[in-house]
Formats: sequence, C-alpha cells, structure tokens
Amino acid sequence: MIDGLTVTFAGILQAGAGGIVTVIVYMILTGKLVSARTHTERVNDAKEQAATWKSAYETSEQARRENESLAREGLEASRMVLHLVRSIRGVVTDEDEGSVGSTYAT
Repeated sequence: MIDGLTVTFAGILQAGAGGIVTVIVYMILTGKLVSARTHTERVNDAKEQAATWKSAYETSEQARRENESLAREGLEASRMVLHLVRSIRGVVTDEDEGSVGSTYAT
C-alpha cells in the first residue's frame, strides 16, 4: 500500500509501463524511494544523533548523582549543626529512638 494506493500484481499488469513509471516517480518525489547512498547517509546521521543524545544523557545522569551526593552531605552537616546547637542550648531530643518533640534539660 502506497499512501492509500493498493498495488496488486494484477493492477500493475493492467497499468503497464506508464503506470509503473508513474508510481516510481511518485515514490521518488514523496521521498518513499531513495538511493542506497541517501539511505546510508540518513542511517549514519541517525546513529550520530543517537550517540549525541546518549552522551548528553550520561553527562546529565553523572551531574544528577553528584548533586544528590552533595545534597546528602549538606543534610548530614545541617543535622550535625542542629544537634550541636541544641546541645549548647540545653534542648534534648531523642530522634534515634523515635520520640517526637523536645524536652528541656533542667
């Protein structure tokens, strides 16, 4: 089937050489029929583009992992500072044991 045209063997026999040439010209003009060189160039271009996107994805994933690592380090540092400030102020919390809230040391 070529864009709604059903091509059958009987139809080709009835159309003759003129019909066959018409179909081939139509396919060339619409880009359905290309030379082997053009096809190879398009395939190579698609492969190059895929490699570019893969490289961009890998770079993006590496940056995301680095950002996640930095965020974890920052979170750990902020927890340490919070614990230090609370201990200086005399606020006692027991987050490791699951208690909620804080109690003041007397």
